[in-house]
Amino acid sequence: MTRGGKQFYITFIDDYSRYTRVYLLRNKDEAKDAFIKYKNEVENQLSKKIKRLKTDRGGEYEFNPFNFFGEDHGIIHETTPPYFPESNRVPKRKNRTLKEMMKAMLVSSGAPLNLWGKAILSACHIQNRIPYKKTGKTPYELWKGYAPNIAYLKVWRCLAKVLLPEPKKQKLGPKTFDAMFIGYAENSTTYKFLVTKSENSLIDVNTIIETKNADFFENIFPMKLNGEQQVQKTSRDKSIEPSKFEPRRSKKDRKETNLGDGYYTFLIDEDLRSYKEAITSFDAPFWKGTINIEIESIMYDTWELVDLPHGAKTITYYFDTFALVTRITSIRVLIALASIHNLVIYQMDVKTPFLNGNLEEEIYMEQPKGCVVPGKEKKVCKLVKSLYGLKQAPKQWHNKFDHVLVTNGYSINDADKCIYNKYEDNTYLVICLYVDDMLIFGTSLKVVCETKKFLGSKFDLKDLGEAEVILGIKITRTPNGLKLSQEHYVEKILRNFEHFDCKPMSTPYDPSS
Repeated sequence: MTRGGKQFYITFIDDYSRYTRVYLLRNKDEAKDAFIKYKNEVENQLSKKIKRLKTDRGGEYEFNPFNFFGEDHGIIHETTPPYFPESNRVPKRKNRTLKEMMKAMLVSSGAPLNLWGKAILSACHIQNRIPYKKTGKTPYELWKGYAPNIAYLKVWRCLAKVLLPEPKKQKLGPKTFDAMFIGYAENSTTYKFLVTKSENSLIDVNTIIETKNADFFENIFPMKLNGEQQVQKTSRDKSIEPSKFEPRRSKKDRKETNLGDGYYTFLIDEDLRSYKEAITSFDAPFWKGTINIEIESIMYDTWELVDLPHGAKTITYYFDTFALVTRITSIRVLIALASIHNLVIYQMDVKTPFLNGNLEEEIYMEQPKGCVVPGKEKKVCKLVKSLYGLKQAPKQWHNKFDHVLVTNGYSINDADKCIYNKYEDNTYLVICLYVDDMLIFGTSLKVVCETKKFLGSKFDLKDLGEAEVILGIKITRTPNGLKLSQEHYVEKILRNFEHFDCKPMSTPYDPSS
């Protein structure tokens, strides 16, 4: 909220010149009044008529008085399509630019946040005077018809020595006071200042004044300087002996706040990201055994050791991959449909899915770290099949899975390419793929079992039975349908930190505190 109680701002942008006006609002109901003010200024100053007003579908624009005003004055009110903000890209981009400038001005100056209104008005003032690359002219020039004068522009938040007005001057007192420049007065050639230091009893600190009689020091920023002095003062205070400095303490009785025994900070252990981290971790012996088992399972079918051909280059073995996955919203919709139509849901896991893809090019790879074959250190791996870490691997796996299902009568969903469906003999089946996790929805258990048998003949699968947990979401079948929850996820965290058997609390804090 600004010093004047304004909480919002509204921008009006001319479509031809991109000239922008910003109005500060106490609440969104004032949008109509701001538009009337803007309309009157356009008609009186430019002798122009507003033909069309384009807005998003905000409630402040959709209520009847706003629409009635447009209809009464022959102004067509266009609105963007629902959930399609890209069509209103000009104001979206302008608002983003203004907000970024405003934030940068406040942070760099150390000014209080209640000056955001002055900052965004100053940012808009400057934006109107910056020429566009396409036209070489400023929005101000296209709007007004003549080039703007920019000689009076000053650095926002800089120090200014403001001359006292004659009625407030004192014979023996100073003739100026310190202030911070915070913007330009509307419809005037004066500047706006925030008083930061004054020795005159008639000029109060932290008040805003408008005047033109000031000397600017554009390399000095008073608010930032005060913050640095405060830090230095705090550092000096730390060196004072406790016996010589007794801080003022509150006389109010302090009451200890008890959040309860079951209140803990949520922590997540980071996964190991490299071979070096794995072999130097506490579980290094287990990692070495796992790596050896994995390498032995893939090296004979996936690559062969050869000499690197002349002119060929090797790639490094990476562990980071990505793959096409179904949307989480698609999974929720399918589970909702399963609840409505009483569908059977089973879950399967594909073992080493990226090893199923077939390569279309010749690829050579360095031997993985820690797994170099003794006596063949200079050999390289010529890949026979797809491998984890290859950029092609996710695509090749998805292409193969696609090919297997499509050639067997399945159709690909138009909205989500990882959902496949098949309708045959009054039975309906849906397969949902999330990398290596697979959900199978069917109208009967028989058709689901036939599908699992078919997929098992094509890929190495692990049958997980009826779906219970998918992507951290627990699925529970009840007499009234299916229930989704994250109890499984919460329980896993509690068991990880050995607090699963703690006494539960009805609130996350002690209500008696």
